[in-house]
Amino acid sequence: MAEFSAEQINKGKETLIEFIFKTTNTNARYILFLAIAGMLLDAWNFAAFSAGAFAFKAEFHPTASEFGIAAGIVNAGAAIGAITGGYLTDRFGRKLMFMVNMSIFVLFAFLASISANVTEFDVFRLILGYGLGADVATGFSYVFEFSAKDQRKNYYSVWAYLWSTTYLVSNLLVLALLYTIGPSLIIWRILVGVSAVFALVILILRTRIPESVLWLVHRGDLKSAKEIIKKTYKVDLGENVPDAVANVNKTSVADFFNVFRIKRNRVFGYAETLNVLLSFSFWGFSFYIPIMLVILKFGTLITSTSYAVIIYLPGLIAAIISPSIIRKYGDKNLNIISAFMIVLSLVFVYITLNKLLPSIGFVYFSAMFIFFLFLGPYSYNSIINFGFPSRYRGTINGWNYMISKIIAFGSVFFGSVLIALVGLKGNTLFLIIIDLVCSVSLIFLAFDVTRLDPAKLEEEVS
Repeated sequence: MAEFSAEQINKGKETLIEFIFKTTNTNARYILFLAIAGMLLDAWNFAAFSAGAFAFKAEFHPTASEFGIAAGIVNAGAAIGAITGGYLTDRFGRKLMFMVNMSIFVLFAFLASISANVTEFDVFRLILGYGLGADVATGFSYVFEFSAKDQRKNYYSVWAYLWSTTYLVSNLLVLALLYTIGPSLIIWRILVGVSAVFALVILILRTRIPESVLWLVHRGDLKSAKEIIKKTYKVDLGENVPDAVANVNKTSVADFFNVFRIKRNRVFGYAETLNVLLSFSFWGFSFYIPIMLVILKFGTLITSTSYAVIIYLPGLIAAIISPSIIRKYGDKNLNIISAFMIVLSLVFVYITLNKLLPSIGFVYFSAMFIFFLFLGPYSYNSIINFGFPSRYRGTINGWNYMISKIIAFGSVFFGSVLIALVGLKGNTLFLIIIDLVCSVSLIFLAFDVTRLDPAKLEEEVS
């Protein structure tokens, strides 16, 4: 085996890193879709259960706390999956974890769809959640390691785009089922079962996905990295990159905490403030919109589900336009303005719930809330990936998503309990206070992280 000097290896690493961040990969859209597919399943899993919650309640008649646990237990599993899966994807690679994560999801999504009682459902959803959490940590790492610097901004709103799309599609599917089979108890089973079928297709297709080039670079496997670039980009880097293979920079347990020692604490604080705002707002309010429409007596199930579609539609519009806005004005201004507009939206919802405005205002102001939620705070995952290098990207994605899911579990559970105990008004007032604190914090923490140079971040760690 040929020996290569440290200078040759370092020069090869620099060449590979520079190539990835300067070259738009037009041949890898298929690969990126398979990476993003896990995030799509994560969004579908929650959107579908939210849309079909009426059928789940009608079949099992859970108490408020039992329903809160059933809705939120998957977040507990995802929190564990995110922190451990993020570490494992840094240690063993993106491709292996892609396959393991999706295998877990396929099996337990199917089992959840045929659960005989709430306890079975909770157990299967807990394990299913592990696969989801680990896959999101892996997926975000992969997407940002396979994209050029300018191309990355196209994925700024990928989380918002996926969640808004799945909420629209799941509610439209519920409408179609209501029209064809009526308010059947099996609707929630169909929605959960569909995700298992889709996940199986993704699992089969993922067998052809390559390893992350940047992950290989940090492991010292320049030969494999060069071969992947030749296959996916149709470019041969030849002698510019030596055929070196060395197992270096191996991820250790210490990297769980070393990730906070690389002077990225402001990035983390910025992202987690958005994370807290989004998690409380989404799981404490958005998740319950279909249920709240029923409580507020917006007509039949078909009518209330139709209103839910109208409310969620602005989220898709926001996801589509947000990358253009950050290119012109930066992510700092977008997120601060969006955060305060979310608070204002909830204030108007609260006023409407107190019957100081017509009841239809709930639909208008909820739609306004969704628009700004998806326009700004949904970028928290992207903010983390813009600000951290590949060496620690899986681990920091794990921390980030674990925090999200811990808040989500608590918010879904207490949201159900709060709505039962103090009503919609008390729950909304609680969220106004949380979101206002986060909005003020963003004034001091936010900065234009999307303008950081990714190549410099990689070189610092190398």
